[in-house]
Parts: sequence; C-alpha cells; structure tokens
Amino acid sequence: MVRNVFERHKKYNDFNRTSTVITRWDGEELPLGLIQFNFAEEEHRISPHKHPRSGKQFIPTAPSTKAKLLKEASGRKGPSRIFDEISEDVGGVLDCEQSADLPRDSKQVINARQRSQNKAYEQEFASLLDRSKNDKALRNLQWTPAPRVMYFIDEQVDDIIRECCRPNSSCILSIDTTFNVGNFYVTTTMYQSEKVISKRTAKPANMPGPAMFHTTKTQRDYLYSPTPFWKVITHWNELRL
Repeated sequence: MVRNVFERHKKYNDFNRTSTVITRWDGEELPLGLIQFNFAEEEHRISPHKHPRSGKQFIPTAPSTKAKLLKEASGRKGPSRIFDEISEDVGGVLDCEQSADLPRDSKQVINARQRSQNKAYEQEFASLLDRSKNDKALRNLQWTPAPRVMYFIDEQVDDIIRECCRPNSSCILSIDTTFNVGNFYVTTTMYQSEKVISKRTAKPANMPGPAMFHTTKTQRDYLYSPTPFWKVITHWNELRL
C-alpha cells in the first residue's frame, strides 16, 4: 500500500511537502519512502522554526505530545520520570515515527506543570468570581495585575471603630500575613473586643477582622488591603481634629 501525506507550511503558503510511505499488506512498513518538496512559484529560502525569545532553532512538539505532557504534569510524578515515560511510549529516539512526537527535555515538562497550575488557579478564581455575586462578604475582587480579594462584613468594621478608635481605648488592631498555607497568602486582622471578657485572664477577647487573600506579597498588595478600613481611618482622623 502506498500512502501519501500532503502538508503545507504554516508560514510559507507556497511551500508544500509530500511524504510517501510504502507498507506491506500486513501493515509492516518497508524501508522505502519518498519526501518531495514543491514550490507553487519561484523557489526561495525557507527559514527554520525558531524560538520567539531566544531565536534558537527547534522542532515543534506534536499537539498529541503536548496534551500528554499537560495530563501527566498535573499528577505527582517528577519531570524526569514523565519525560522518560512519554519518550518510551512513542518508541524513543531510535524507533519514534517522527521527532515531533518526542518531548524536548524535562524543562518542557516543568513548563507544562506551571501552565497546568495556572489553569487551576484561573478556575479557582473563576468560581470565586461567581460566588462573589451572591456572597456580600467578598469585597473588592481584583483580577489584575494579580488576583486578590477582601473578605469582611460591615459589623466587623463597626466593631473596630467602636473598640479601637475611642480616645481612652486600649484595644489593639493587629495585622499579620500567614505563609505556607497553599499557593496563596492570607493577610488577617484581629482586634480586641471588650464586649467579650475572658474569665481566666479578665482581658478582652481577640476577634477576627477583615482578611485579604492574595497571590503576591508586593507593596501594592498591602496598600490595597486598607480598603475596608476607610471608615476607620476617617473616624480616627475626626477624633484627632
């Protein structure tokens, strides 16, 4: 059986390639084949595929191999193991049908894992966006330049004003960022409320205040966090005046 595959260059539409493969009746391929290159018009130079940033030449990975990389990268296997298993599945360097079926290196697996994680983050924040439409405690949801959201209710802010902004108040409002709780940061606030007194220490109880969930820890993130405290700041400035 003679099988022809016709391909057109993605960048040069006038450049075509025809691959001819000969197989026996039982499906076994014979060491016979033909590759023919044609130009629709005058011949010209064909530049190889290059990386858009580094400018280095490379063979593009087949879409089926990219799909396998994304699927395996979402699991717990290491990059080197994933690279070896996918390479073996397509026959390795010596027995693969085409070089595009092989992953380039373990770095490509690492990049696929990063894309898989980013896709998961997008899905999580997309669900958060839907929830914010019905949950009034989710405030100031921001997607760019980095995802972040505030979580608080008006009663918390009113309590902070009542407990911490009185001239003779000794209640403390504290702010702290927790780390290593996942692929994000949680900046929490806490204030003392004299409405609830501990029987053991006779001191005001510590109550949770507004919190911020964010994916970066830049100065811009922390300048964004005082958003729910505008009433607190306004009230405190009035007392000072």
